[in-house]
Amino acid sequence: MSKLRAFERALHAPAIAAETVLARLLSKTSRAPRFCGVYNSRKEALDAVPRGRLAGYDHAEIAQVSLPQMSRRRGADYPVMYWLSQLLKEPRPVVDVGGHMGTKYLAFRDVLDVSAVDWTVVDLPQIIGAAKDLQRDGALPAALRFQSDYDDLPEGAIVVASGLFQYFDGNFADFLAQFTNKPKHIVVNKVATTADTSFFSLEKIGNSRVPYHIRNIAEWKAVISTTGYEIADEWTIPELSHRIATHPRISPSVSRGMYLKLSN
Repeated sequence: MSKLRAFERALHAPAIAAETVLARLLSKTSRAPRFCGVYNSRKEALDAVPRGRLAGYDHAEIAQVSLPQMSRRRGADYPVMYWLSQLLKEPRPVVDVGGHMGTKYLAFRDVLDVSAVDWTVVDLPQIIGAAKDLQRDGALPAALRFQSDYDDLPEGAIVVASGLFQYFDGNFADFLAQFTNKPKHIVVNKVATTADTSFFSLEKIGNSRVPYHIRNIAEWKAVISTTGYEIADEWTIPELSHRIATHPRISPSVSRGMYLKLSN
């Protein structure tokens, strides 16, 4: 009787496309789709990382994955470049949070004069360690400053966070709490959002599986409104919309950028 009931349930269950079944079968292998799984928290996502795979981004082994591609300008970069071009009309330092190995500095320097800009990159310890090694070998500009904490950051800096928040566990207020003083100008980019409930997926980066945070856009903006910032500009990045291969019924993410200005 139990087999019959199971068969009846299967007959009435929504059909799952063959590509979804394949994505789920491959999710534990080296041939996994770029995005797999839907999880309620970062911890839940990390607990789902398959055996034999690195978990998270803080690994020297994946520090240089896609470095050449990340160091090139893309369409998604132009709003960030525009606001930097406006804000750097007055001499200001730049703090590039989640800036990897200074990839935005490398991507922008031939069209935006950053030669005299005090540019500090803040990222995870293993990424920063690998960046400093490359810098010592002459592969990265000596002008870049690298650090893995928020201590002794230059005052009055423009904060750039391009490609940070999809890997950041907390909300915008948690991000601000890391600074001694609130930055007056913040340019965020590539924030993965949804109109539905916030969730995490796992992104395949080299041999690692990295929790990828897709945020409810209304909640994201609501938190910003409580922190004293106004959204002075906003844009979307259609080419960075992602679908979770293992869960095709979830709407594709919407990637967004914003220029945030501290209200007087």
